[in-house]
Amino acid sequence: MLLLNSLKSIISNKNIEIIENGLKDCEIDHILPRSLTKDDSLDNTVLVLREENQLKLDDYPISPDVQKKMLPIWMSLKNAKFMSQLKFQ
Repeated sequence: MLLLNSLKSIISNKNIEIIENGLKDCEIDHILPRSLTKDDSLDNTVLVLREENQLKLDDYPISPDVQKKMLPIWMSLKNAKFMSQLKFQ
């Protein structure tokens, strides 16, 4: 999953730091919140920085500001086959 995210948070494009025993300040986020579905598949999960995930809570869809800012990055990930069409939607 980390490589599919290109070592960046999918919400902010900030670097995800790799440390000796894992990832620093990183969490798995559910695109469709767990309150709506129990889907833990790769198509419904992304890596994000812990602080971003805590601020987002169960917001769905993600804020329009984030969508607008991140759309070119998400498109490049999808075009490079690092993001499925389902996840992109």
